[in-house]
Amino acid sequence: MERGPYLFLLNHGRTPAVVPLPSARTDLLTGRVHHTGVRLDRFAVVVLAPLASRRPTPHPKGAAPCDEPLERSY
Repeated sequence: MERGPYLFLLNHGRTPAVVPLPSARTDLLTGRVHHTGVRLDRFAVVVLAPLASRRPTPHPKGAAPCDEPLERSY
């Protein structure tokens, strides 16, 4: 589902899925940049924005940014 410049991807399946992207986008939950596609683990959620709208996210004291995608398992 796309709302304005944002693309919301939800994998309702029990297996991972790969979604191709027409242009590079930033994952707003992790800060990771996806150039050609994004892999969603089972039951994963991703919110993507065009690179132009990427804003740095402040990290809490003592926390470091992570380059690995977050896995959402329920």
